Amino acid sequence: MTARLTYFGHSGTSIPETEIVYHILSSMLGSVEEEEIATNDSRIYTVLEIGFPVLYGDDFFALFTADKWRKLKNVITEIKKRRGKSQMKIVISFPGVCGVRGATTTRLVLQTMETDYKNVERAIERVEVLVEIIESQMSEMPADVLEMTYCYESTHARWRPAFVKTVKSIYKYTNDNWKIID
Repeated sequence: MTARLTYFGHSGTSIPETEIVYHILSSMLGSVEEEEIATNDSRIYTVLEIGFPVLYGDDFFALFTADKWRKLKNVITEIKKRRGKSQMKIVISFPGVCGVRGATTTRLVLQTMETDYKNVERAIERVEVLVEIIESQMSEMPADVLEMTYCYESTHARWRPAFVKTVKSIYKYTNDNWKIID
């Protein structure tokens, strides 16, 4: 992903679906780097990857606006509805997080793989909720985190920290603790 460009990668989408997502992103954020991506997993037919060029936080949602966010959520949900029960992977990333304590360059990745379109809809709706809790969760993470990945947990309808990468290690979040992955 090039700096200051929105990245939009996709696989298994139709041309009209791709154009609608591209238009929403470009109308709000300007230039979009689009790429058709290859998937190695035959169980996942559809993949959408969106890399926003702005920090995650209240300013992002002020820039993107509630109407545009709802429109993007509805388009992604419709794409999932058309795929039926096949699994769909969605990855949304930000170059950092902006919060009460200031900005950080810790890359934030939100990912979900769902078979139910209602879970996709809930996951995207709850992206905004993380603004309020992510900063407190960051204080509990290992030092010098370069990238943090959250995964959507549909059974509890919430985003949970999954793993973080530091310069030296990758940590997985299990049983309310960070453990180094061997």
